[in-house]
Amino acid sequence: MRHRLAPLVLALGVLSLAGCGFFKPTAPERPQAGGGAQLTPDYTEPSNALETLLKAMNLKNQANGADAWVGAFASPDRDGLTTLFGFDPIVLAAKGGQDPGWDLVRERKFYTDMSAIATQAYFMTWELYVEGGDDIVDAAADTAHLERRYKIYLVDAENNVVGSPIAIGIAKLSFKKTSPARWAIFRWMDFVDPTADPKDPSQVSFSTRRLDSSQ
Repeated sequence: MRHRLAPLVLALGVLSLAGCGFFKPTAPERPQAGGGAQLTPDYTEPSNALETLLKAMNLKNQANGADAWVGAFASPDRDGLTTLFGFDPIVLAAKGGQDPGWDLVRERKFYTDMSAIATQAYFMTWELYVEGGDDIVDAAADTAHLERRYKIYLVDAENNVVGSPIAIGIAKLSFKKTSPARWAIFRWMDFVDPTADPKDPSQVSFSTRRLDSSQ
């Protein structure tokens, strides 16, 4: 049986910004110095897995952030299947056209490199990608397909968003329920966001960020 889920927007904090069309978060939690903050991963539903990714990125490369990020993806030893990462074809062509055969080792390095782009705190959001349609769950196959727009902003000491996103893109995500309490991402097809400003070099997708981290 296939059914559609209601639209879902994930964000840590209420977003607002007077005078323009961008946003600022209300005080996202900051990791403690020395990596004291710990994240409790939750992959019990696709929406919880997305929120875990969001929190892990905001945690940056502290405490168990990398484990929580990579843990959202399917691996052969834990889930019996391998995650497929796809790249926007225009980005891939611009980077030489060679698919690097992305795996979880590379994804962990991407997470570490992404965390090091700036010293400021991060604020990541997921938004429903309306053009992609509703979320679809196939209950018989224990699979789900979600399409989301992601953005990562820098946050200053007063918890205000600074500038434009340092990552923005479209993720077409496929999940598999691999145990009673686990939904794992087994496919991430990544695309450039058509609303991103092509003149702003910081507004790039994970396709670009991932391929840059593989250099």
